Amino acid sequence: MARIFGELFFDPSWTSGAYLERRHEASLEPGAFEYFAAGSLRRPGAQRTTRARPQTDFGAIGVPTLLVGGSADRLKPVEELEALAAEIPGAEMLRLEDARHWPHVEHAEAFNATAIAFIERHA
Repeated sequence: MARIFGELFFDPSWTSGAYLERRHEASLEPGAFEYFAAGSLRRPGAQRTTRARPQTDFGAIGVPTLLVGGSADRLKPVEELEALAAEIPGAEMLRLEDARHWPHVEHAEAFNATAIAFIERHA
């Protein structure tokens, strides 16, 4: 689990200690693994497939959109999100430095401030 957290967090302090222990304990609850795996893992022995980006007209999105990415995300590179934001009219992009896949957790204060301001502007 620490190795997985290393992909999610830039700051190594998130990959050990009490937070990791709490997440590990939660993962041992009956059904927790199956719930997680159903959305993101393949069956053992199943063929590996690549997922192509859906053919979607992102230019047709007509609602306020905020995309958030971590500058060091290796699972969903922030450059992909920036390209997506460029396709959505009026979209805003928050790029959090020194963050990986969970920038909203690693930089909660900056994320919360930006998200609240975004919601207030568009409410």
